[in-house]
Amino acid sequence: MKFSPLTSALLGLVSFSCFCITAAQAQTPVVPPSATAPIGPSPAPVQQTVQPVQVPPPTSQRIPPMPPPPPGQKNFTLPQPMQAAPIDYNAPGIEAVMPSKLVVSGIAATVNGTPITFQSLVTKWLAEGATAPNFLDELIDETLIRQQAKKEGVSVTPAETNEKLLDLKRNILPQYPGQSWGQFLALQGRSESYIKNNIYDGLLAVKLVEKTMPAPTLAGKVHLYHILKLTVSVPGAGTPLSDSDALKAIQQVRELIVSGKVSFQDEAKRESQDSSASKGGDLGWVGPDAQLDPAFAKAAFALKEGEVSQPVKSQYGWHLIYAAKLGANASAADLAVYRSSKEQEDRARAQIQTYLKQLRSSAKVINYLLPPPPAPKPAETIVVPQPIMKSITTPAPVKSTQ
Repeated sequence: MKFSPLTSALLGLVSFSCFCITAAQAQTPVVPPSATAPIGPSPAPVQQTVQPVQVPPPTSQRIPPMPPPPPGQKNFTLPQPMQAAPIDYNAPGIEAVMPSKLVVSGIAATVNGTPITFQSLVTKWLAEGATAPNFLDELIDETLIRQQAKKEGVSVTPAETNEKLLDLKRNILPQYPGQSWGQFLALQGRSESYIKNNIYDGLLAVKLVEKTMPAPTLAGKVHLYHILKLTVSVPGAGTPLSDSDALKAIQQVRELIVSGKVSFQDEAKRESQDSSASKGGDLGWVGPDAQLDPAFAKAAFALKEGEVSQPVKSQYGWHLIYAAKLGANASAADLAVYRSSKEQEDRARAQIQTYLKQLRSSAKVINYLLPPPPAPKPAETIVVPQPIMKSITTPAPVKSTQ
């Protein structure tokens, strides 16, 4: 709904895709026992002459050329083909399908002198699969982010990473009922360490971008709470009421709150049909630029601090709105909480790509996988046309005979 902060899944942070390794192996066909086989001793085996199987010669395939080694690099070896490994679904993730040993030497790129090896490139490919063709660009971006974070003294604690990982589990696992986190990772071909590395890099990028953003302010914002009684059907919400029943219910709730018998937050947990009910109806700090129903916004920003509105009708139903605090009266603690809010993080994430372009523009990135640039063509001689000069003879003056 437009009135509640939507729970944003962290799938933008981690791009899940299935990774499968398939290998064609010659196997002896096994005939399953017949369901109608007679019970009793098996007859003596009949000796049969087994004819050798004619295996057709393999078809020739054109193997794409490998990139040349970087200048001055020795002991350059080509990557060895991967060997199929049996899938163990009890394993935690990528380790279940990853070959036991795959060693590749060589440097694929450098970022401000920091090498990105073919080994890290292969590991990235194993983790993300062939459906992610830009994994070298991802490694370059990750290297740039970590270099800049070290330069500016920005860090991410294990507690911050683990908190985001827990949020990820809370958002994903309900979509896969009956599966544990380990089973989900194994089926997706992921390891928890891979997920945590992505979370870590994402948080580093968010903190770096936040340093470039103007200091947040609560001026003009209001910390709002609300209670909703639905009059329309909303997927995942409670059963809607008729317009008259919803209005009557919201009026009764208001009387209890105004009388002081119950708190607004407690009554929101019990009575509200909005997704914010579990948080006591908390909508956070809301500004005039928020996308709200016009009737709801008009009533909300007309409230004084600590005031509860009269019943307000929106496109979803009937509301009660509570203005807990005005931005003009916000404390330093309020501002600190707001700075760490999901709203601020989302704003920073929206600017990450622009920030990375700025880092790249000032970085020295050498990509050895790209073909060398073509030699510049010799400058063509440009003939500038000269102006046409025409000589005009001035006739001599005629002498007078008089």
